[in-house]
Order: sequence, then structure tokens, then C-alpha cells
Amino acid sequence: MSDLPARLNADPRRMYLLGFSQGGDMALALALAAPDLVAGVAVLSGYLGTDTLPDVQPEAVRHLHMLVQHGTADAVVSVAQGQRVRNFLQGLPVALTYAEYPIDHSVHQDGFAVLRRWLTERIDETEQANRDE
Repeated sequence: MSDLPARLNADPRRMYLLGFSQGGDMALALALAAPDLVAGVAVLSGYLGTDTLPDVQPEAVRHLHMLVQHGTADAVVSVAQGQRVRNFLQGLPVALTYAEYPIDHSVHQDGFAVLRRWLTERIDETEQANRDE
């Protein structure tokens, strides 16, 4: 994975991971273990697995943007697990956006709009920073 930006000829400051459910755990673990590879993560109906949680270096994750969304009626991954992700990330120097929706183990239509806006804002910020360099 560490060579992915080079193989894709991509700027890690513009690379974001997205994971749903267990994929959210995996995306979050990867971003926290190797924060130099990505600019942020969107975790949708995900959780924080204790077996995948790396030692986090706060200074290394300071640039990360995190979006966490969860359904309040999720019977597969409880909203309490989504809140655990939120609480964990609130203890780190990351930019966190958190939202809950009245849905089950799925993605709310409003959540897609928030995700699109969140990604657009991140990309716009990166483009502006590149122009300022």
C-alpha cells in the first residue's frame, strides 16, 4: 500500500479512503497507521476494531480529515460503535465531521450529499493550497 500514490501517480494530499461497515474499520486503521498515504477517511456505518487499531502518533495525523456517519437504527453495527469511533477521533488532532441519521445499516440519502460536499471542500482546499505554494 505504501507505493500506491507513486503507482497511481497521485498526490497523497488528494487521496481519501472510504469504507462502509468493516471497510470503515479497515480504512480508518490504514489512515491512522500510515497517515502520510492519505488526506482523510470517510467511515460509513463503521466501527473501531481493537485488533486493527494502530499506535497513533498525534503529530502525524494532524492533517487528516475524517467524516463519520452512522444510522441510529443500525442493528448490524450499533450507533454506539459509531459514537465510539467519533469519541476516539475527538481525542486526536484531526478535523472531524460526525453525523447520525434515522436509518439502519445503510447510507442515508442526506449522507451522500454530506459526503459529496465534504469531498468537494477537501479537494477545493487542496487546490487552493497548491495555488498558494
